[in-house]
Amino acid sequence: MRGLTAGLLRAVVQVDKTHYVRKVKQIPTEEGRNAELAVYRRKPEEAEAILLQAGLVYRAIKMNIKLFNFERALDLATQYKQHQDTVLHYRQQFLKAAKQTETITRFMQMNESVGAGRGLSSLRTTLSVVHARHVHWTCRKRE
Repeated sequence: MRGLTAGLLRAVVQVDKTHYVRKVKQIPTEEGRNAELAVYRRKPEEAEAILLQAGLVYRAIKMNIKLFNFERALDLATQYKQHQDTVLHYRQQFLKAAKQTETITRFMQMNESVGAGRGLSSLRTTLSVVHARHVHWTCRKRE
């Protein structure tokens, strides 16, 4: 029975790897592909450096959000003076889904300072996603 279970597990892992390789091949830029592979190798700092060197600040921020590294995402957003409200938006969504309240002082302070601009956060996030999809589609069309 153990041999059968191990064989099934290997088959599932192989299918997951195949799906991942397909996903990576669909990324339109070499930097994006290299960054994704660095994340796969559990080297998020290397992935972030690749993205930032290529000027892909939003992608670096989004990568940190996907890795639940919200503090680093906020550091980048603050350093590059862009997408702070996007980071706050995703952090709030995460806390809401986890049924938790904010405990990090920096996020609490930024949430207070953003205050009335929360509708803008949602709009900016939506526009960023639409823009990213457009860029992805445009780059794929050129290949």
